Amino acid sequence: MRTMAGLLILLLGGCATAVRPPPEVAHIQLTKEASPRLDVHTIQLGRDERGVYVAGSVHRRWGTDIADAVHLDVTVYGRDGAVLGSESARFETVPVRRGHAAVGVSQYRVYVSVDPQEIRRIDVRADEQPHA
Repeated sequence: MRTMAGLLILLLGGCATAVRPPPEVAHIQLTKEASPRLDVHTIQLGRDERGVYVAGSVHRRWGTDIADAVHLDVTVYGRDGAVLGSESARFETVPVRRGHAAVGVSQYRVYVSVDPQEIRRIDVRADEQPHA
């Protein structure tokens, strides 16, 4: 019985372990900002064959609707604080079934076209205003 309990603790502990970014992007700070209708829930850095990306999930706040204009603004800042680039990320919202306790959860992934060594910080902000 102890073995089973120990195995369960080990498995659950592994589920709570944070994902570490690759070493070449570990120095980059990540910040997130929610809007009244959308919460930027998770944010993480990664790298694949296409380059460096920011990925995570957004949650629609309970009792709110998501307008077509809602999106994520991803801004990349350099070592001196200057803006090196920005992207606007769209995502598909997941409908919430009637009587379901969970909020609508959606995933996002945005590729960054700046050399990772030049980046100091990346901001991910939920934005409800349409861009011109």
